[in-house]
Amino acid sequence: MIRNEEARKPLSFTDRRSRATADDAWGPSEPRTIVIRQGNGWQSVAFLFLCLLLAAAVLLGHWVVRDFDRKNQETTAAMARAERKMQQL
Repeated sequence: MIRNEEARKPLSFTDRRSRATADDAWGPSEPRTIVIRQGNGWQSVAFLFLCLLLAAAVLLGHWVVRDFDRKNQETTAAMARAERKMQQL
C-alpha cells in the first residue's frame, strides 16, 4: 500500500480485525501457579451451624404438623362417636 493511499474502510463490524490477544503480542505465556489461600475455618463452622439450624427447623415443623394431624384424627373420631350416639337416639 502506498503511503498517500487511503485505507479501505470496512463494510461492517464483522470486517474489522479483532485486537491481538496478549499471547500474540508478547509471545507464548509461561504457565502460572494459582495460589489458593487457606481460611481459618470459621466459614466451615458457620456453615455447619446453619445446616444444623435448618435441620432443626425442618424437624420442628414436622413435629408440629404431626401434632396437628393427631388432633385432627382425635376430633374426627369424637365427631364419629357423637354421630353414632345421635343415630342411636
